[in-house]
Amino acid sequence: MRRDNDTRVNRKASFLPTVLGVLLLLRGAAAAQAPDTKAFLRRQISEVSQRLRFSDANGAEQYKNVKQQLTAQIQTIVDQYLTQGVDANKSDDKDIEKSLKELMGDEHDADDPEHYAPPFAQIGNVRGDRFLVVGYKLMRGGGAVNDSATSIRGYRVQNGHFEFIAATGQDFDGYGFFLKPLPSPPNESWFLSWGALSGFNGNRTRVRVYAFDGTSFRTVWDPADLYNVTVKLTKEGFALIHLDEDRYKRMLPPYFVQDDYIVVPDGVRLLSSQNAQ
Repeated sequence: MRRDNDTRVNRKASFLPTVLGVLLLLRGAAAAQAPDTKAFLRRQISEVSQRLRFSDANGAEQYKNVKQQLTAQIQTIVDQYLTQGVDANKSDDKDIEKSLKELMGDEHDADDPEHYAPPFAQIGNVRGDRFLVVGYKLMRGGGAVNDSATSIRGYRVQNGHFEFIAATGQDFDGYGFFLKPLPSPPNESWFLSWGALSGFNGNRTRVRVYAFDGTSFRTVWDPADLYNVTVKLTKEGFALIHLDEDRYKRMLPPYFVQDDYIVVPDGVRLLSSQNAQ
């Protein structure tokens, strides 16, 4: 298990220039009651997102210099929307997922169900406090270079609003991205995330299990990447159907194996492994 490096955030960090007008627009009305506010934020994200794409060598060089700053700028806009434009007492998971999809605009207008899902949101309870976890992907890079950025972000409910607490998810930069809740031990919420490496000749897939305890994220399980993976959620955990590289190299069918995992208090345990057709 490892403690993620970026899970704790300095709340005094300064916001970037294009975010200065966001606070004024969000103040006084929830975004669900202020469609013009959401439209404004969507335009802000769209304008910044255009600078995260390039089509020639000159654009690629400029992109390298600004991609981290512009990515943080979009994440800040999304944070401001959730913390000041959403009524935490009146919103549920589906409301927030819908709003995030609308807010991200073109980022998720053309969903690619094979490689990534629309924004994820879950409201739950940890240690007696209500929380929100969201996950989304930002598309970056050139036409043949997917340098996407992934963020899984946690918020605490305070006085009817969401307060940003922590973030993780960098392991999926440049990969597809799916996020689902898992059965969880007491005092934490666990999530399964997976996605295929973009641009890889084949289907190389990364899988992670994250835990959120209301204050920070930690990586519970981080196996080596697998190939040609199908993920199935089960009552007690999940199953991974994937290529058995050793059998494939030796040309000994069947080439696929199903690994069944269960969630236990100290991590993820392999329950069984069997051939799969």
